[in-house]
Amino acid sequence: MHELLTVLHTRVGETGYLAAGHFTFADAQLTSTLAALRLFLRVCRALAANPQLTTYMLQHAERSSVVSTAPWSSGTKVTLAII
Repeated sequence: MHELLTVLHTRVGETGYLAAGHFTFADAQLTSTLAALRLFLRVCRALAANPQLTTYMLQHAERSSVVSTAPWSSGTKVTLAII
């Protein structure tokens, strides 16, 4: 992820845009993706500050009923990266 963000940082630093010298659909997509990433990072930091809630989330994420219905899961174990 770090490498990808570095490439994007360099690219948008050149022109202020991702794919052209003006705002394109690529910029709209990247902007919405970065907004979601920023929200995700805030949630990770908030969970890191609340270890009981993190433990709760990880414990219940292992339940078969959650694993079988979780759209983000393809049978993979849920992990939490603390940032």
